[in-house]
Amino acid sequence: MTSSFFLVLVIATYCSHVFAIHFVPCPDADKLDCPCMEQMRRAMSGCRKNPGCNGRNCGPFQISPEFYMDASCPTVDSKCLRYDSCDGKSPEFKANFVKCTYNLDCSIQCVNLQQSKYPDLIKKCKGTTLCEKKLHALIHGPFNCQEPIDEIFYQRFNDTSRCPCGVYSNTLVQIQ
Repeated sequence: MTSSFFLVLVIATYCSHVFAIHFVPCPDADKLDCPCMEQMRRAMSGCRKNPGCNGRNCGPFQISPEFYMDASCPTVDSKCLRYDSCDGKSPEFKANFVKCTYNLDCSIQCVNLQQSKYPDLIKKCKGTTLCEKKLHALIHGPFNCQEPIDEIFYQRFNDTSRCPCGVYSNTLVQIQ
């Protein structure tokens, strides 16, 4: 009985150490702008709580693997993958990318972490408000955010009657 308990304890300690070494604290991010995040989420996915993946982009913000890496690979338990696991190829990356982008809180953290890295570039993005500029950066990245975006994104972004803050539908809507 004692040897079985000891064996379980050793295995549990080993496994917790092995899995823990893949995670680190996430970098600091800007204070969260919830109304802007909601507008960007609405622009990217309509009123769908989780639109799944559209090609390589996943979740309510349609996050790409490169965007996720640039955001330091946050996880659903508010940690980030270690640099060597945040490579786009590791099993930890593949598992956590989908889990994070499908989770609203984690995907919000991902967008906030990535955009917190480029405040000066985002201020130069196309758009009349900071939130519009952040939308351009979300779609095109902070280095190409002077590019125009499709009108459907602006319509969703500005149409608060279509999907009030915090109200979601699981209905799939065709992205035009």
